[in-house]
Amino acid sequence: DDKKQDYGGLVTWIDNSCGDNVTWAFNPVAGTLTISGTGPMADYSSVSSQPWYSYHTDIASVCIGSSVTSIGDTAFANCTGLTGITIPTGIVHIGNNAFANCTGLIGITIPGGVTSIDYNTFHGCTNLTSATILHPDCTIGDSDYDVFKDCASTFTLRGWPGSTAEAYAQAAGHTFETLPLLALPANLTTIEEDAFQGISALGVRIPSSVTSISGNPFAGSSVRYILGVSGTLAQTFAANNGYTFIPWSN
Repeated sequence: DDKKQDYGGLVTWIDNSCGDNVTWAFNPVAGTLTISGTGPMADYSSVSSQPWYSYHTDIASVCIGSSVTSIGDTAFANCTGLTGITIPTGIVHIGNNAFANCTGLIGITIPGGVTSIDYNTFHGCTNLTSATILHPDCTIGDSDYDVFKDCASTFTLRGWPGSTAEAYAQAAGHTFETLPLLALPANLTTIEEDAFQGISALGVRIPSSVTSISGNPFAGSSVRYILGVSGTLAQTFAANNGYTFIPWSN
């Protein structure tokens, strides 16, 4: 059943289910929709079937819990007041039309855990000027190339060089901006401690051939992401040194 707290006629929280183990709560005073729980969100066939439909134009921000694994179809479509959302690293899939016609969105970062983005996801986000896709092998939409259709005229897609984001931008006719990446040679086996201190790259791609890394070769740099094959030293190094690991097949 819905749980409501009513103070002088003002409903401050409304709780409900939006997945098998996922719930939602809306605070109309702050305009914040909170998605909590574990596992995938439910999919919705239309905007009017959203459980928060009565409040969808009042939603200014969405907070998704770290254990939620997907954003459902049409979940936040037509939330025209939505201006802020941080997608957590635990999300692996974003459903079709999830943010369609969210005209308040200006920029979005899709973290490295997201491996697939369905069609029309940001279609009609007319003020969306940039989107960054951090997973280099992310599956983006389909052959209609409508994920970012009818976004701002200055829309720019950002991603790693050689990524699916770059290929998508080229095919869809979007401007593409390359994220600064240091791609180490494929036959490299050892990285010395002081090798790359102070470099300006955002990410470093470490090949699976690397079997030895001394200390932290990227100390004092702008590096935030380590990209490499899952299960290799690259992943272990990232975990031990506070970097975000993003899998990228060699």
